[in-house]
Amino acid sequence: MTYATNQSDKQATMLTWPIISKGLAYILSGKLYIKRGHIPPDNHLVPKDYIGVCVASAAGVNMDDYVIAQLRALGLQQVRLDFTYGDLESFNARFLQRLISEKFNVLLHLVQPFSEAKNMERAAQQATWQSFLDKVLDRYGAHISRIEIGATINRKRWAGYTFNGFLRTWDIAFTATKRFNIQLAGPNVTDFEPIYNIGILSMLKAKKQLPHIHTNNLFSERVSEPERFDHRVFKYRWATIL
Repeated sequence: MTYATNQSDKQATMLTWPIISKGLAYILSGKLYIKRGHIPPDNHLVPKDYIGVCVASAAGVNMDDYVIAQLRALGLQQVRLDFTYGDLESFNARFLQRLISEKFNVLLHLVQPFSEAKNMERAAQQATWQSFLDKVLDRYGAHISRIEIGATINRKRWAGYTFNGFLRTWDIAFTATKRFNIQLAGPNVTDFEPIYNIGILSMLKAKKQLPHIHTNNLFSERVSEPERFDHRVFKYRWATIL
């Protein structure tokens, strides 16, 4: 038996014309070109808090102890923790509180379930997101300096977002974190995709909602060299000529 596809249920692409036009205009203007831009400048100061790691725990409290011990052994103070719906009632809340109590600098990455992100243009999902943010910030807002929004948002099959849905997600988070004087990080575009980065940041700038920290999601096993020498960008021999 076959079924007709309901076009109204088809998820809209993140690559909208506003993103394409702004990205292409920036690229064609030559603003991406920086001579020897892949080489760090002389006497560049790398701050002590530059490096950090993503952390996770498990139901058993002994796992909290293990992760903390490994962080201490490595001398790391910067950590990033994924936090999603339901985590306020799970072991993840216990682990987050432990990180805070141990004086780690936590970048709390708030991640929506796929089904919720996919429908963020709807009032019900927006209300759920607002409620989640309020509860997280009421409990931890005084102890966290940075929150990240977005998770590979340009991959709709991974994250679920439509363009307008993500803008709504960001708008709600921007307003909520501002009340607590928390820095907002994002939008977590994946891989070498300047059109998405440029387009989305341009839209956020127009709304006066730029992130305090721009985050990008690079897969280390796939992006193993400076972006200008990435073989996927005009192929290697062309990239090295530019």
